[in-house]
Amino acid sequence: MATVHLPFEKRIRKITRNHDRLIIARPRRRSASVPLRGVLLVIAAGFAFKGFLHADLGQATYGDRISASQSGTLIEKGGAWLMQVDPVTVWVAEQINTFLH
Repeated sequence: MATVHLPFEKRIRKITRNHDRLIIARPRRRSASVPLRGVLLVIAAGFAFKGFLHADLGQATYGDRISASQSGTLIEKGGAWLMQVDPVTVWVAEQINTFLH
């Protein structure tokens, strides 16, 4: 039963009081950090998307589209750099191909 009240007791200890026993309100600090789980989820989704495209289009077609994008505008060049074939993309594509074929 005592473990049920631990979060409540922890919150009570955080309340600061002055010498007259009045509660002092202090704003919480906001952390400027980016949540690690969200960043990792976006990266994993990006690799999964690249792997799916690589598995669906095939090595030659995927490479042709990336090389065509490399000669485009600055945004297309950036997209081509992000979508270039890497070992993780090839591994994900192989895993997808085992399920699709």
